[in-house]
Amino acid sequence: MRTPQLAASAAFRGNSAGGLLGDAVEELDWSVGQILQTLLELKLNSKTLVISTSDNGGASGSSAPWRGKKGAVPKANGANAAEVGDGSLFDLAKDPYETADVAAAHPDIVDRLRAEAQRREQEIHEHRRPSGEVREMAQ
Repeated sequence: MRTPQLAASAAFRGNSAGGLLGDAVEELDWSVGQILQTLLELKLNSKTLVISTSDNGGASGSSAPWRGKKGAVPKANGANAAEVGDGSLFDLAKDPYETADVAAAHPDIVDRLRAEAQRREQEIHEHRRPSGEVREMAQ
């Protein structure tokens, strides 16, 4: 497995307490902020779903304090959770390490998120195109 080089631009290099990894994370955070600000300025923020994902850490070593390791796929009822969602829900503001699943206390949120994920998956499927083909999407 190839591990890409870790880098941060000159504007971020050496600025964090976390070394080069911290610098890169801070630059990524700033970049996402720029995207969100642009969506707001263009008045597209209420029509846009921004999803951030992670590959659960580096190619070797620990992902501590977070759950999982690179290449790990959680299972739910024998199904691939990455495909169907395992129904877990975490309050990241109070529990950034995802130790307390609050889904049972908020089934309405779980149902709403699951329905939205299914709707988005269908939308992606409807607009999927073969590699190299370009077509305009209706506004």
